[in-house]
Amino acid sequence: LEALQADFHQQHKKQYTFQLEAPIEWVNFHLVASVPVPKPSFPERPQQETTQTPATYAESKVDFGRFGIHESKIYERDNLFTGTILNGPAIIAEKDTSTVLPPGFQLTIDRWGNLIIKKGNGYE
Repeated sequence: LEALQADFHQQHKKQYTFQLEAPIEWVNFHLVASVPVPKPSFPERPQQETTQTPATYAESKVDFGRFGIHESKIYERDNLFTGTILNGPAIIAEKDTSTVLPPGFQLTIDRWGNLIIKKGNGYE
């Protein structure tokens, strides 16, 4: 404790060019800690044995910016199953968001229901 006080007075004098005569008082204290926690277990979606392509609920011309305007299938997210593979152009619609799949990109649904999107050759 004495070494800590001496170090404080030394640092204070270095920073402010004078030494305090009053007792040291803790005003702020900042603690950084790391605590290991177990990883959560997420349920996997069942693999469906099907070669069916998921049904689209609409088709529309969509402007994909630098990729141009393309006739695109629109899929309902809830109807996509594990292992689904879609090639852009496409739109995946959900209640709270839409996922845009430009031409030359591919989407796969993984075993947890995530949308994995990869770009094809020639696209950046």
